[in-house]
Amino acid sequence: MARSCRARAAVSMTRLLVAVVLVVVAGCATVPQAQFDAAEQRIAELEAENTDLRARLAANERARDALVVDLNRANSTIAGLQSELEALGADRALALAQLGSLREERIELIERIGLLEDEAVALRLAAEIESPPEDSASIARSPQERLTEALSGGDGFRRVDRIGLQNDPRLAARFANAAPGIAADTAEDTPLLFDIRLDYRQTIVFLTIHDPAGRAPELRVNVQYVSDREPLHIRAAVLTIEGIDPVAPIEPIVLSERVIRETDGTILREGFVLPADRSIVDRLATILTGGRFTVTMLGTTRQVQHRPSTAERAAMSNILFAYLDIGGLR
Repeated sequence: MARSCRARAAVSMTRLLVAVVLVVVAGCATVPQAQFDAAEQRIAELEAENTDLRARLAANERARDALVVDLNRANSTIAGLQSELEALGADRALALAQLGSLREERIELIERIGLLEDEAVALRLAAEIESPPEDSASIARSPQERLTEALSGGDGFRRVDRIGLQNDPRLAARFANAAPGIAADTAEDTPLLFDIRLDYRQTIVFLTIHDPAGRAPELRVNVQYVSDREPLHIRAAVLTIEGIDPVAPIEPIVLSERVIRETDGTILREGFVLPADRSIVDRLATILTGGRFTVTMLGTTRQVQHRPSTAERAAMSNILFAYLDIGGLR
Protein backbone atom coordinates (compact mmCIF):
# COMPACT_ATOMS: atom_id res chain seq x y z
CA MET A 1 0.00 0.00 0.00
CA ALA A 2 2.87 2.44 0.84
CA ARG A 3 4.61 1.58 -2.42
CA SER A 4 1.38 2.25 -4.37
CA CYS A 5 0.98 5.64 -2.74
CA ARG A 6 4.57 6.57 -3.53
CA ALA A 7 4.07 5.54 -7.17
CA ARG A 8 0.91 7.65 -7.47
CA ALA A 9 2.75 10.62 -5.93
CA ALA A 10 5.60 10.25 -8.43
CA VAL A 11 3.13 10.27 -11.34
CA SER A 12 1.45 13.42 -10.01
CA MET A 13 4.80 15.18 -9.59
CA THR A 14 5.78 14.21 -13.12
CA ARG A 15 2.58 15.68 -14.54
CA LEU A 16 3.06 18.89 -12.55
CA LEU A 17 6.63 19.26 -13.75
CA VAL A 18 5.62 18.74 -17.38
CA ALA A 19 2.90 21.38 -17.05
CA VAL A 20 5.35 23.86 -15.54
CA VAL A 21 7.88 23.26 -18.28
CA LEU A 22 5.24 23.75 -21.00
CA VAL A 23 4.07 27.01 -19.44
CA VAL A 24 7.60 28.26 -19.20
CA VAL A 25 8.34 27.30 -22.80
CA ALA A 26 5.13 28.86 -24.05
CA GLY A 27 5.74 32.09 -22.16
CA CYS A 28 9.32 32.57 -23.24
CA ALA A 29 9.62 32.92 -26.97
CA THR A 30 13.27 33.73 -26.72
CA VAL A 31 14.34 30.40 -25.01
CA PRO A 32 17.50 29.08 -26.65
CA GLN A 33 17.20 25.93 -28.74
CA ALA A 34 19.59 24.04 -26.47
CA GLN A 35 17.49 24.65 -23.40
CA PHE A 36 14.37 23.70 -25.29
CA ASP A 37 15.94 20.42 -26.40
CA ALA A 38 17.07 19.71 -22.84
CA ALA A 39 13.57 20.34 -21.56
CA GLU A 40 12.08 17.98 -24.14
CA GLN A 41 14.63 15.30 -23.25
CA ARG A 42 13.79 15.70 -19.57
CA ILE A 43 10.10 15.45 -20.36
CA ALA A 44 10.73 12.24 -22.29
CA GLU A 45 12.72 10.81 -19.37
CA LEU A 46 9.97 11.69 -16.92
CA GLU A 47 7.32 10.13 -19.15
CA ALA A 48 9.44 6.96 -19.37
CA GLU A 49 9.76 6.88 -15.58
CA ASN A 50 6.03 7.43 -15.30
CA THR A 51 5.32 4.52 -17.67
CA ASP A 52 7.71 2.28 -15.70
CA LEU A 53 6.10 3.24 -12.40
CA ARG A 54 2.64 2.51 -13.81
CA ALA A 55 3.82 -0.91 -15.00
CA ARG A 56 5.39 -1.72 -11.62
CA LEU A 57 2.22 -0.58 -9.85
CA ALA A 58 0.07 -2.83 -12.01
CA ALA A 59 2.45 -5.75 -11.42
CA ASN A 60 2.35 -5.17 -7.67
CA GLU A 61 -1.44 -5.10 -7.70
CA ARG A 62 -1.58 -8.36 -9.66
CA ALA A 63 0.88 -9.99 -7.26
CA ARG A 64 -1.15 -8.77 -4.30
CA ASP A 65 -4.36 -10.16 -5.81
CA ALA A 66 -2.62 -13.51 -6.41
CA LEU A 67 -1.39 -13.60 -2.80
CA VAL A 68 -4.90 -12.86 -1.54
CA VAL A 69 -6.21 -15.78 -3.61
CA ASP A 70 -3.48 -18.06 -2.23
CA LEU A 71 -4.22 -16.89 1.31
CA ASN A 72 -7.93 -17.58 0.94
CA ARG A 73 -7.15 -21.02 -0.51
CA ALA A 74 -4.79 -21.77 2.40
CA ASN A 75 -7.41 -20.65 4.92
CA SER A 76 -9.97 -22.90 3.27
CA THR A 77 -7.54 -25.84 3.32
CA ILE A 78 -6.72 -25.24 6.99
CA ALA A 79 -10.41 -25.10 7.87
CA GLY A 80 -11.00 -28.39 6.03
CA LEU A 81 -8.07 -30.07 7.75
CA GLN A 82 -9.27 -28.80 11.11
CA SER A 83 -12.70 -30.31 10.48
CA GLU A 84 -11.12 -33.62 9.45
CA LEU A 85 -8.93 -33.57 12.56
CA GLU A 86 -11.93 -32.98 14.81
CA ALA A 87 -13.81 -35.79 13.09
CA LEU A 88 -10.82 -38.11 13.46
CA GLY A 89 -10.55 -37.18 17.14
CA ALA A 90 -14.21 -38.06 17.68
CA ASP A 91 -13.78 -41.33 15.75
CA ARG A 92 -10.65 -42.15 17.80
CA ALA A 93 -12.44 -41.51 21.08
CA LEU A 94 -15.33 -43.72 19.96
CA ALA A 95 -12.92 -46.43 18.81
CA LEU A 96 -11.06 -46.33 22.15
CA ALA A 97 -14.33 -46.61 24.05
CA GLN A 98 -15.40 -49.58 21.91
CA LEU A 99 -11.98 -51.18 22.38
CA GLY A 100 -12.23 -50.82 26.14
CA SER A 101 -15.70 -52.35 26.12
CA LEU A 102 -14.50 -55.26 23.98
CA ARG A 103 -11.55 -55.86 26.32
CA GLU A 104 -13.86 -56.00 29.33
CA GLU A 105 -16.18 -58.35 27.47
CA ARG A 106 -13.21 -60.55 26.50
CA ILE A 107 -12.02 -60.75 30.12
CA GLU A 108 -15.52 -61.67 31.26
CA LEU A 109 -15.80 -64.36 28.57
CA ILE A 110 -12.40 -65.79 29.52
CA GLU A 111 -13.48 -65.99 33.16
CA ARG A 112 -16.76 -67.66 32.20
CA ILE A 113 -14.93 -70.15 29.98
CA GLY A 114 -12.54 -70.87 32.85
CA LEU A 115 -15.41 -71.53 35.24
CA LEU A 116 -17.10 -73.82 32.72
CA GLU A 117 -13.85 -75.72 32.22
CA ASP A 118 -13.45 -76.04 35.99
CA GLU A 119 -16.97 -77.36 36.28
CA ALA A 120 -16.40 -79.81 33.42
CA VAL A 121 -13.28 -81.20 35.10
CA ALA A 122 -15.08 -81.49 38.40
CA LEU A 123 -18.07 -83.25 36.84
CA ARG A 124 -15.80 -85.67 35.00
CA LEU A 125 -13.94 -86.52 38.19
CA ALA A 126 -17.20 -86.83 40.07
CA ALA A 127 -18.32 -89.41 37.54
CA GLU A 128 -15.04 -91.30 37.90
CA ILE A 129 -15.04 -91.33 41.71
CA GLU A 130 -17.46 -93.86 43.09
CA SER A 131 -19.83 -92.46 45.67
CA PRO A 132 -20.08 -94.35 48.96
CA PRO A 133 -23.44 -96.07 49.36
CA GLU A 134 -25.92 -94.37 51.66
CA ASP A 135 -28.58 -96.25 53.51
CA SER A 136 -32.20 -95.26 53.35
CA ALA A 137 -32.12 -93.87 56.87
CA SER A 138 -29.24 -91.54 55.99
CA ILE A 139 -30.99 -90.32 52.86
CA ALA A 140 -34.19 -89.65 54.79
CA ARG A 141 -32.48 -87.40 57.35
CA SER A 142 -32.87 -83.63 57.07
CA PRO A 143 -29.80 -81.35 56.67
CA GLN A 144 -30.23 -80.24 60.30
CA GLU A 145 -30.25 -83.85 61.51
CA ARG A 146 -27.10 -84.56 59.51
CA LEU A 147 -25.41 -81.45 60.93
CA THR A 148 -26.34 -82.39 64.49
CA GLU A 149 -24.98 -85.91 64.07
CA ALA A 150 -21.76 -84.67 62.43
CA LEU A 151 -21.15 -82.05 65.14
CA SER A 152 -21.55 -84.75 67.78
CA GLY A 153 -18.79 -86.80 66.16
CA GLY A 154 -20.96 -89.18 64.11
CA ASP A 155 -21.58 -89.72 60.41
CA GLY A 156 -17.87 -90.25 59.74
CA PHE A 157 -16.62 -87.15 61.59
CA ARG A 158 -13.91 -87.44 64.25
CA ARG A 159 -14.26 -85.34 67.37
CA VAL A 160 -11.22 -83.15 68.14
CA ASP A 161 -10.44 -80.55 70.79
CA ARG A 162 -9.84 -77.73 68.31
CA ILE A 163 -9.99 -76.90 64.61
CA GLY A 164 -7.03 -75.13 63.09
CA LEU A 165 -3.31 -74.85 63.71
CA GLN A 166 -1.54 -73.62 66.83
CA ASN A 167 1.88 -71.97 66.89
CA ASP A 168 4.83 -73.24 68.92
CA PRO A 169 7.10 -70.16 69.20
CA ARG A 170 10.18 -72.18 70.18
CA LEU A 171 10.20 -74.27 67.00
CA ALA A 172 9.03 -71.35 64.84
CA ALA A 173 12.03 -69.30 66.01
CA ARG A 174 14.38 -71.80 64.38
CA PHE A 175 12.88 -71.01 60.96
CA ALA A 176 12.22 -67.29 61.39
CA ASN A 177 14.77 -66.43 58.70
CA ALA A 178 13.19 -68.73 56.11
CA ALA A 179 10.21 -66.44 55.41
CA PRO A 180 8.08 -63.84 57.21
CA GLY A 181 5.06 -65.05 59.15
CA ILE A 182 6.36 -68.60 59.60
CA ALA A 183 4.72 -70.51 62.45
CA ALA A 184 5.13 -74.08 63.73
CA ASP A 185 2.52 -76.56 64.94
CA THR A 186 3.73 -79.41 67.15
CA ALA A 187 0.37 -80.93 68.08
CA GLU A 188 0.92 -83.98 65.86
CA ASP A 189 3.75 -86.48 66.01
CA THR A 190 5.51 -84.71 63.13
CA PRO A 191 5.83 -80.91 63.48
CA LEU A 192 4.83 -78.72 60.57
CA LEU A 193 5.36 -75.14 59.41
CA PHE A 194 2.52 -72.91 58.22
CA ASP A 195 1.78 -69.24 57.52
CA ILE A 196 0.34 -67.71 60.67
CA ARG A 197 -1.46 -64.90 58.81
CA LEU A 198 -4.32 -67.11 57.54
CA ASP A 199 -7.50 -68.05 59.38
CA TYR A 200 -7.51 -71.85 59.47
CA ARG A 201 -11.12 -72.06 60.66
CA GLN A 202 -12.53 -71.26 57.22
CA THR A 203 -12.64 -72.75 53.73
CA ILE A 204 -9.15 -72.28 52.25
CA VAL A 205 -6.33 -73.89 50.31
CA PHE A 206 -2.85 -73.68 51.87
CA LEU A 207 0.60 -75.25 52.03
CA THR A 208 2.46 -76.75 54.97
CA ILE A 209 5.98 -78.10 55.48
CA HIS A 210 6.15 -81.35 57.44
CA ASP A 211 9.23 -82.41 59.41
CA PRO A 212 11.04 -79.12 58.58
CA ALA A 213 14.04 -80.00 60.75
CA GLY A 214 14.44 -83.47 59.26
CA ARG A 215 16.69 -84.61 56.44
CA ALA A 216 13.84 -84.58 53.91
CA PRO A 217 11.21 -81.92 54.68
CA GLU A 218 7.93 -82.52 52.84
CA LEU A 219 5.70 -79.90 51.22
CA ARG A 220 1.98 -80.68 51.39
CA VAL A 221 -1.07 -79.22 49.67
CA ASN A 222 -4.05 -78.76 51.99
CA VAL A 223 -7.64 -78.19 50.88
CA GLN A 224 -10.33 -77.80 53.50
CA TYR A 225 -14.05 -77.07 53.58
CA VAL A 226 -15.28 -75.56 56.86
CA SER A 227 -18.94 -75.06 57.72
CA ASP A 228 -21.28 -74.72 60.68
CA ARG A 229 -24.40 -75.32 58.59
CA GLU A 230 -24.17 -78.49 56.54
CA PRO A 231 -21.66 -81.29 55.98
CA LEU A 232 -20.33 -81.72 52.45
CA HIS A 233 -19.11 -85.33 52.82
CA ILE A 234 -16.25 -84.43 50.53
CA ARG A 235 -15.00 -87.15 48.14
CA ALA A 236 -12.45 -85.24 46.09
CA ALA A 237 -10.97 -81.80 45.51
CA VAL A 238 -9.63 -80.49 42.19
CA LEU A 239 -7.25 -77.57 41.66
CA THR A 240 -7.78 -76.55 38.04
CA ILE A 241 -4.99 -74.32 36.80
CA GLU A 242 -5.02 -71.81 33.98
CA GLY A 243 -1.47 -70.89 33.06
CA ILE A 244 -0.15 -67.83 31.28
CA ASP A 245 -0.02 -69.73 27.96
CA PRO A 246 -3.53 -71.00 27.05
CA VAL A 247 -2.07 -73.17 24.27
CA ALA A 248 -0.22 -75.33 26.81
CA PRO A 249 -2.82 -76.52 29.35
CA ILE A 250 -1.66 -77.46 32.83
CA GLU A 251 -2.73 -80.72 34.42
CA PRO A 252 -5.04 -80.19 37.42
CA ILE A 253 -4.03 -81.23 40.92
CA VAL A 254 -6.46 -83.86 42.22
CA LEU A 255 -6.83 -84.73 45.91
CA SER A 256 -8.95 -87.77 46.70
CA GLU A 257 -6.99 -89.82 49.26
CA ARG A 258 -6.59 -89.55 53.02
CA VAL A 259 -9.82 -87.64 53.52
CA ILE A 260 -10.14 -85.63 56.74
CA ARG A 261 -13.49 -85.22 58.51
CA GLU A 262 -13.41 -83.72 61.99
CA THR A 263 -15.37 -81.45 64.29
CA ASP A 264 -14.85 -79.59 67.54
CA GLY A 265 -18.59 -79.57 68.23
CA THR A 266 -19.00 -76.09 66.75
CA ILE A 267 -17.85 -76.34 63.14
CA LEU A 268 -17.11 -79.11 60.64
CA ARG A 269 -13.83 -79.47 58.78
CA GLU A 270 -13.46 -81.67 55.70
CA GLY A 271 -10.56 -81.88 53.30
CA PHE A 272 -7.44 -83.54 51.99
CA VAL A 273 -3.69 -83.36 52.44
CA LEU A 274 -1.52 -84.22 49.42
CA PRO A 275 2.30 -84.59 49.54
CA ALA A 276 3.79 -82.46 46.75
CA ASP A 277 6.31 -84.08 44.41
CA ARG A 278 8.40 -82.12 41.91
CA SER A 279 5.60 -82.10 39.34
CA ILE A 280 3.14 -80.60 41.81
CA VAL A 281 5.74 -78.06 42.98
CA ASP A 282 6.20 -76.97 39.36
CA ARG A 283 2.45 -76.53 38.96
CA LEU A 284 2.25 -74.60 42.22
CA ALA A 285 5.01 -72.31 40.96
CA THR A 286 2.93 -71.66 37.83
CA ILE A 287 -0.09 -70.82 39.97
CA LEU A 288 1.86 -68.42 42.14
CA THR A 289 3.61 -66.59 39.28
CA GLY A 290 0.50 -65.33 37.55
CA GLY A 291 -1.65 -68.35 36.78
CA ARG A 292 -5.31 -68.49 37.82
CA PHE A 293 -6.68 -71.47 39.70
CA THR A 294 -9.92 -72.63 41.23
CA VAL A 295 -10.60 -75.31 43.84
CA THR A 296 -13.67 -77.48 43.28
CA MET A 297 -14.72 -79.64 46.23
CA LEU A 298 -16.94 -82.58 45.34
CA GLY A 299 -19.39 -83.87 47.93
CA THR A 300 -21.84 -86.73 47.84
CA THR A 301 -24.80 -84.54 46.87
CA ARG A 302 -23.28 -81.21 45.82
CA GLN A 303 -20.06 -79.40 44.99
CA VAL A 304 -18.45 -76.19 46.22
CA GLN A 305 -16.17 -73.92 44.19
CA HIS A 306 -13.59 -71.82 45.97
CA ARG A 307 -11.54 -69.04 44.35
CA PRO A 308 -8.43 -68.53 46.54
CA SER A 309 -8.00 -65.02 47.89
CA THR A 310 -4.95 -62.80 47.52
CA ALA A 311 -4.01 -63.63 51.12
CA GLU A 312 -4.14 -67.36 50.38
CA ARG A 313 -1.92 -66.96 47.32
CA ALA A 314 0.56 -64.86 49.32
CA ALA A 315 0.67 -67.45 52.10
CA MET A 316 1.22 -70.27 49.58
CA SER A 317 4.10 -68.35 48.00
CA ASN A 318 5.57 -67.71 51.43
CA ILE A 319 5.56 -71.39 52.41
CA LEU A 320 6.81 -72.53 48.99
CA PHE A 321 9.82 -70.21 49.20
CA ALA A 322 10.48 -71.30 52.78
CA TYR A 323 10.35 -74.95 51.68
CA LEU A 324 12.92 -74.34 48.96
CA ASP A 325 15.04 -72.28 51.35
CA ILE A 326 15.35 -75.05 53.94
CA GLY A 327 16.39 -77.60 51.34
CA GLY A 328 13.21 -78.97 49.81
CA LEU A 329 13.55 -81.01 46.57
CA ARG A 330 17.33 -81.34 46.91
